[in-house]
Amino acid sequence: MSTIARTLILAFFVALGAGGVAAAQPAGMTVPDSQYNSPMRGQCTDELRKDSAWRAALEKEIRVKVHEQDADLIAKNHKHVIMGYSALWIIAVVFLVFTWRKHRELQVEATRLQAEVDRLSESEGA
Repeated sequence: MSTIARTLILAFFVALGAGGVAAAQPAGMTVPDSQYNSPMRGQCTDELRKDSAWRAALEKEIRVKVHEQDADLIAKNHKHVIMGYSALWIIAVVFLVFTWRKHRELQVEATRLQAEVDRLSESEGA
């Protein structure tokens, strides 16, 4: 059995025993104690090893639930949006500062060149 399959199966059983996933359980079911280990766990694991269709169905169900949980977390956690906008503002400010500094350098150079042209045109005219 692949490592991913074992991890998904383990995650499924951990999710069943965790108190934080009561919403994923059918209505009317009680949340089992987090210390509870089913006496049928070994049998269930053996059956999962034998029945690839059941294992695939569980993996698909777990994958969908994990994806939905991650999507909910991202939708409710706007920290990544704030970080993204902060990074964009920092990049924009740094770009503008460098552009402004280069503009100032070019203005000084243009002023110097204009003064030199004026000096040379005066010396040629004299």
